[in-house]
Amino acid sequence: MTAWYVRPDTSHSATRNGTEYDKAWGGWAAIVWGGAGVKAGDTLYVCGAHVQSAIIAPGAHGATVNSRVTIRGDYELSPGIVLFENGTYYLNVNRNYTTITNLPVKAGNYACIVLGGAPLTGVHIRNNELSAGGAITAGSLLRFQAFAGWSYIDCIIDGNAFSGGAGSVGGSAIQWYATAAASVTSLSNLQISNNAFTNCTGGRAVVQLEALNNVGAGTTMADITVAGNTFTDCSAVMIDIYGSDKMPGAYGRNTGIKVIDNIIRNQTEAGGFGGGIVLGGFGPSLTSGFGSNIVARNKAYELNGISGFVNLFYGTYRIFKNFADGISTATIDGNGILFDHGCDNCEAFGNEFHNIRGTGADNYYSGGFGILVLDATNCKAYGNVIDGCVTGVAFGNIGPGQSSDIFNNTFRNCSQSGAYVGAADLTSNLVRNNVFTAARGAIPAVKNFAGIWKGESRNCFHGFSGASGHTLHTSTVTLDPGLDDNYRPRTPYIKVGGTYLGESDFYGNQFSDPAPMGAVNDEAVIALSEPQQTELQKAVARPVYFVQLEFASSTQYVCTSNQTITWGGRDWLGFGMVGGISPVEESEGVESRALTFALNVADQSVLALAVGNVEEYRGKIAKMYFSPLNEAFQLAGTPQLCWRGLMDLMVVGIEGEEGQITLKCETSAYGLKRQPALRLNSAQHKKNYPNDTGLDGLTGLIANPVVWLSKKFQRSIN
Repeated sequence: MTAWYVRPDTSHSATRNGTEYDKAWGGWAAIVWGGAGVKAGDTLYVCGAHVQSAIIAPGAHGATVNSRVTIRGDYELSPGIVLFENGTYYLNVNRNYTTITNLPVKAGNYACIVLGGAPLTGVHIRNNELSAGGAITAGSLLRFQAFAGWSYIDCIIDGNAFSGGAGSVGGSAIQWYATAAASVTSLSNLQISNNAFTNCTGGRAVVQLEALNNVGAGTTMADITVAGNTFTDCSAVMIDIYGSDKMPGAYGRNTGIKVIDNIIRNQTEAGGFGGGIVLGGFGPSLTSGFGSNIVARNKAYELNGISGFVNLFYGTYRIFKNFADGISTATIDGNGILFDHGCDNCEAFGNEFHNIRGTGADNYYSGGFGILVLDATNCKAYGNVIDGCVTGVAFGNIGPGQSSDIFNNTFRNCSQSGAYVGAADLTSNLVRNNVFTAARGAIPAVKNFAGIWKGESRNCFHGFSGASGHTLHTSTVTLDPGLDDNYRPRTPYIKVGGTYLGESDFYGNQFSDPAPMGAVNDEAVIALSEPQQTELQKAVARPVYFVQLEFASSTQYVCTSNQTITWGGRDWLGFGMVGGISPVEESEGVESRALTFALNVADQSVLALAVGNVEEYRGKIAKMYFSPLNEAFQLAGTPQLCWRGLMDLMVVGIEGEEGQITLKCETSAYGLKRQPALRLNSAQHKKNYPNDTGLDGLTGLIANPVVWLSKKFQRSIN
């Protein structure tokens, strides 16, 4: 494993064999690849500023999966940078198992880095600064060439900073854009993670992986992960991953997609395109262990454009635990969740959206929906909270087999209507157990432009003026649900007025039976499923507790099993990670009872948190879930939330020859005993009523008691 060096020119030395900084090769063309030069296992340091008016590329170096070649720009004495002049110039990464890291690259008007190969395997682009000083007219900051016969396998784009870039026809930051007629190209096991995108403006998207309808049938994407990225002040759609929608065969043409833990801030429209996430053509992954197609735990603050938060096509997806505040559009759509053409067997749960504004126009029914079902089938949504929208839920563009089940959601502050029915299947689109509240009077609970809609029942529509084109079902009520700050209903009937349909509420608690109306149970309940109850009744039971610890810098997922268990899109580490859990105790009144977890001191990540700053854990959320395993040591149903609280104290201790970390957690009632008690005195009274002097004399009355003579005694002495 040899270190090699290249500098911009030959002025530093007459001897330039690349073996040390003072003898670095002079210019990219002087680099020796393979044999006596850079080969498998070696590192090449790019030193100084390299101004290029040509395509540069690594030569044949023979790297393997276990012996990579790394090209770096972080040599301490002379950090490197590559600057391309205008023209079709870029760093062409065309060799397998090559890593480009810590190297700033500035584009001219084409690209920073271009990947190309037939196939290209195991390329890693990590921790680089990729930027553009002006418009990129034909490329992207990082581009996968989508030529016929070219494919990309096991590539990672991680930890990079993408800045600028404008005018691209596709993706401004990352692009794979298959457009050539009958061409066949593919992406497989691509990871785009932990990157920062700033001021990137594309013709269509910031991250665009897309195939047009005219490409060959073999053009596919498989097992794509986009995770942990941030998008700030960017334009167009943020993440657009879309396969051909040429029918038949659009559904499931691609397989395996995860879009998780991304953050979007201040996105704007560009060329009619805008919004958060667009996915199309993804059926379930064919790779063991990849799991479901998910859009989860993403956050967005101000989205603008027709794609809204997430727009889904031709595939099967699970959308959960996402958050958005502020969604608008200049024309149509701009929804929270859009189950669009060809979606099949999708579900959305536990999402929270605020301020879905549409265009802001009155009498507007073309967008701003919390949930829209458009020529999709077998879709369901439950446990979602939409606070502030034009219309809560909508259906349109009737197609064969269109169906959905929208139940136990809360649509608060609807400004145009509660539910909208355009051209839709009037029997198999169900809306049940939901709470709708109006942001203003004189708007319809339901706006129906179709025939007699038979799918609405057991909802609560409060504050609306009635219904248009629809008669509310006899089981539907107009009561004030009495929602508290946690969206939990306080009106007695709303707590139990729904039909039990299973699944979990907004906070992850299983819905009770009878079920409430709305997204949140009146109280947290542990309702085990029938398979779970069956396992617990056996002579040998295998209970497992799952512990989620939300530290400031990371979330730890551990369990009491002797194996790691995958659930909810997470790997819950076993193998003694949780050594013990103290009993859960009940108390009378508001007294708080602590719960103590014994954690494995050998886990370096948890140990670092335990000995670090207390702000990492104190006051942070802890949750515990429960489920038994079956005889095959698989989960017998979805684990149920059985306890939640706040982390309070972590202690590292040694008992005999063993050490452990003790984590003490308190319930939410813990803070009550820290609150000062209210007292009946003038000072405290005047905090709320400063001009009221009624208690000013109270202290004097207490200090100077006066004996009052009874009427009977006064008569006896007269």
